[in-house]
Amino acid sequence: MTKEIKKNNFGFTLIEILTSAFIIAIIGSLVIASYSGGQRTYKVARCVQQFAADARRMQTLALSGNLEGLPATGFGLYVVSATQYVLFYNTNASTEYIAGSSVITETVNLPADVSFYTAAEDPADPDVSISIFFLPPIPTTYVNDCPGLCAHDFRFKSGPFVRSVKVEQTGLVDIN
Repeated sequence: MTKEIKKNNFGFTLIEILTSAFIIAIIGSLVIASYSGGQRTYKVARCVQQFAADARRMQTLALSGNLEGLPATGFGLYVVSATQYVLFYNTNASTEYIAGSSVITETVNLPADVSFYTAAEDPADPDVSISIFFLPPIPTTYVNDCPGLCAHDFRFKSGPFVRSVKVEQTGLVDIN
């Protein structure tokens, strides 16, 4: 009984292995290259969500009219610079942020590569000092001490990625 050894052709050739390795290398380099862009997009989206949530929180506090039992005439956000804003409340009759008079409850710093500007400004030269104020009990919305027809578009930018939050005259905080 002689057994014949059959030749198996079930292996991979060197060309197939090199082609597969080349395709994997190209896909890997594309993923790594797009990672930093994804991180920037995520940072901008996170900043937009946080700003909108902070505006809604101040608006909700204005519905109650007090903070931890302390009477307040209103609550708001004040944009200090292109990378920082504060949450505050007033105990006087003012409808905007007044340094030294308004009580700061929280200071929010944006990440290093994210900047803040408004629709009317040049993003290269941001000169932001905007106050959003919610006056109890409705709450009436004031943007830079302007009630009623004022609406403002706040933009967050990191590289080419821009997202915005619009504060409407009715108090609607909308993310675009």
